[in-house]
Amino acid sequence: MISKRFFTYCTILYLLCLLFSCDAIESDDKITAGRPTIVDLQLCAGTTANTRWSDTSALDAEMMNNWVVVVTDESDNVEAIVQSSYAGVLKEKDVVKGLELTSGSKCFYSFANLDITTLTTSAQMPQVGQKLDLKNTYTTPENGVIPTSGIPMSNMQKITLRNVAQQTVELTVIRLLAKLSFNITNQNTYDIQLTDIGLDGITDKNSEVVLLPTSAMVGGNYTTNYIYTINGGQIISAGASSTVTFYINESSQPVSSLTGYKINLKMTREGKPAEQRYALLNWTEFKRNSYRIVPITIDDYQLELEVRDYPPIGVYPAAITQDAEGGFTCTFKSGGDFMILPKVKQHSTNMIVAYSFVSWELQSNPILPNDFFDKNPTYNSRTGEIEGTIGNVSGTAYYILKINVDKGVGVSRQLTYKLYISR
Repeated sequence: MISKRFFTYCTILYLLCLLFSCDAIESDDKITAGRPTIVDLQLCAGTTANTRWSDTSALDAEMMNNWVVVVTDESDNVEAIVQSSYAGVLKEKDVVKGLELTSGSKCFYSFANLDITTLTTSAQMPQVGQKLDLKNTYTTPENGVIPTSGIPMSNMQKITLRNVAQQTVELTVIRLLAKLSFNITNQNTYDIQLTDIGLDGITDKNSEVVLLPTSAMVGGNYTTNYIYTINGGQIISAGASSTVTFYINESSQPVSSLTGYKINLKMTREGKPAEQRYALLNWTEFKRNSYRIVPITIDDYQLELEVRDYPPIGVYPAAITQDAEGGFTCTFKSGGDFMILPKVKQHSTNMIVAYSFVSWELQSNPILPNDFFDKNPTYNSRTGEIEGTIGNVSGTAYYILKINVDKGVGVSRQLTYKLYISR
């Protein structure tokens, strides 16, 4: 039988072994920092969920055509520079074996389809033993057009190397542009020619963007409107679909934005003046390296409004105006009851068509609590009118009206309109 004294002795011995073992490991870490170590590099274009770019029909210019990796120590002194040696297009990943570095904390700066000398403040190739002097921003190429050298990519990853044989370091480069594909379906009874696509709130096409991706992968400024012009226009036959793809800077909507991005399609048809069609996206950002597919249906419908109010004698009745973005403003000269009757007309036949109500949603009210309206406007399903009562104060309320148009054979098309009620 084992005595209590022997058991106690064994326990103490075991604890001492653990203590010395931990101290040995810690000391080993300190000793090996800075010693030579062998590293294998794997480099590929990013396809993670937040920065995905998965497209089976992607162009060669969207891949890595060339790359350079700069490795620095904790003081940002350059320890190694590795460049691609392959010829052609790399669609998956590149592997470099047997890179000799030192152990410890390292920064791996990776770039693809970029000349490293254009990214340093000295406009020269970084030198081993010197500090890396990277610029903070980079001017991206003209939007919608991929440069011949390929889409620029970059990234910085902090990795700790240990003194073990044949470590593998996985590196990812992030594309500085976002990709957009508009899948456009023409549901008119006539052919159209699409000439350009406008996007409101997109970072200017020649502005500088952050060179290295942030944790949010987005950080661009926004501008009033970006226009992508389709060279020669694009014919979309009646009932057919077509895809338009181009590239934009990473962009984010201002905090005050309520509706996300606005899309403006400009098109022509034979014998008719150019038409503008509008749609809204509820997205608030386009991240770099992301790939967004936007379905667009060009239909044959337009909204018309009739308004009734009861102003005092000598006061003008309400007026309706439509802005360049397709929104409607109903301006009332006095308070009191009012009714707005929506009607939907078909472009090609100029005939009024039936629709069903979907929703009437308040986006912003000028005065809280609800002093602008004595009675908030609501949709009357029996009369098909929007009914409300304006108070005795001035301001503008903003609503979104959504309706469904019956296209026959059980198929309906949802239409969305902006409507402002002003006094």
